Parts: sequence; C-alpha cells; structure tokens
Amino acid sequence: MSNTTPTVFISYAHEGDLQERVKTLAAWLTDNGVQVITDHPYTNRPPEQGWRAWMQHNIEDADIVLMVCSDRYKKLFEKRETPDEGGRGVTWESAIITDDLYDSKMRNQRLFPILPDGGSHKDVPRVLRDWNNGHTFPSGNNGILSLIRDEVVIPTPAVIFQ
Repeated sequence: MSNTTPTVFISYAHEGDLQERVKTLAAWLTDNGVQVITDHPYTNRPPEQGWRAWMQHNIEDADIVLMVCSDRYKKLFEKRETPDEGGRGVTWESAIITDDLYDSKMRNQRLFPILPDGGSHKDVPRVLRDWNNGHTFPSGNNGILSLIRDEVVIPTPAVIFQ
C-alpha cells in the first residue's frame, strides 16, 4: 500500500459535532495524500446507486475502514439501540464489517476503530477491540496516518535464540 494512494472509508454515527469533526479529519487525511470517502459530499443529494449500495461498495473496496467509535456508534453497531432517523447507516455498515470479519475468520488488516479526542475505549464495539490501538483524533492524527500508510515489519533476529 505504501507506493499507492490508499483509499479510506470512514464510518461514524451522526451525533453532536462528530459529523464536523470527521469532516475535518477527512480533509486532513486528504491533504496528506489519502483518498478519503465519507458521506459529507452527499449532504443534499444521496449517491446515485442509493445509500446501502454506496456503503457496501465503499467498505468492500476500501484499503482501510476507520470506525469512529462513540457511545451511540457502539449501541447501533451492536444492535443495542433501535436506529432513529440517523442511525440506519451505522446499522448497515456494522453488518458488512462484521460479515467481513466473520468471513476472514477474524484475521484483519483493514478494519480499525478510532476514537474522537475525549472518547472512551468502552465505546469500541466488542468485535473490534482486538484491533484497537488507541488512535484518537485530532490529537493523534499522525498516528492514524501511520496506521493507514505504514507496513508492519517484524524484525528478524541476527542470531536465533536457542
């Protein structure tokens, strides 16, 4: 992924000022060479293919999916709260994300929870906790950029321990 422009989809619940905070994160990532997909361009008109297909295709096709975890996001993701007018997207996205984890036998290199500054690790849905490294935004934007761009390199010892 390091030689190409990564594509990142950001999943989040519409609540409080979180929509604006996610928009700011998306703009910052874009300014740093990441192709970011959010629902922000569709404020006045839905995507041509409709919301469900748009969400599904973007989650399936993205190199990385960032899930902005909040109390409401967790409740909707885990089906502990009935979606109101604004919660259907998280409910649909969580089904696709959970299915991806199920199909991959819980092996994951592209679905990562992040928290807004001031967020709580308790807000990370249970199924995502194994991939939570405590990334926050905006204070940890550089860490999120590294999460997106960096390859994991496991060092090989010069001498094998016996």
